[in-house]
Amino acid sequence: MGTVNDYLQSRLEFAEVSQANHTYCEPYDKDSFQLHGSYVNPECVVMGVDVRVLPGSHIGFKGFSWGFDEDQTPIEIRHKGGVVISDYVEIGAGCNIARATLKGTNTIIGEFVKIDSLVHIAHNCVIGNRSILTAGVILGGNVTVGERSWLGINCTIMNGIKIGKNNLIAAGANIRTDTKDNAIMYGDNMFLRFRND
Repeated sequence: MGTVNDYLQSRLEFAEVSQANHTYCEPYDKDSFQLHGSYVNPECVVMGVDVRVLPGSHIGFKGFSWGFDEDQTPIEIRHKGGVVISDYVEIGAGCNIARATLKGTNTIIGEFVKIDSLVHIAHNCVIGNRSILTAGVILGGNVTVGERSWLGINCTIMNGIKIGKNNLIAAGANIRTDTKDNAIMYGDNMFLRFRND
């Protein structure tokens, strides 16, 4: 079975001990939590002006990345990248925005992006300016969303997918391939038509 270790070992930092016997906590901004009820990692999150984060959101903590040792036992891959939240962004209640995997890289939320409640944005995603992510959207790692796109309720975008500019992704859609600019997508990776500009 191929693993992330097979091709990225030299670029990743693996946990040296199993977490079964150790608690691993990342820092968070206690003042922000007390004031707003959201957890923000001060070590890696950069926020622009007029950013609003609603209660219960977690920004800048590790994503879900695992390699395997020789016995195929999962070993945590530590995330060392950052998160950039651009100007005029709103992040709804209960969202999770993971930090990027590698040091020197970022998960990026563009200007004027609006994120509804209970959205998951995995490591190394890039959300284009003026896009809207409605409730329950799930973005796998390394997803790119083109500017001015609308992602419908509970849609899922799989790891590494590039959503074109000005896309409309319907509620509940499961997108597994890259999309062109102005596309309307629905269902299980189904193309409907192109949007008019």
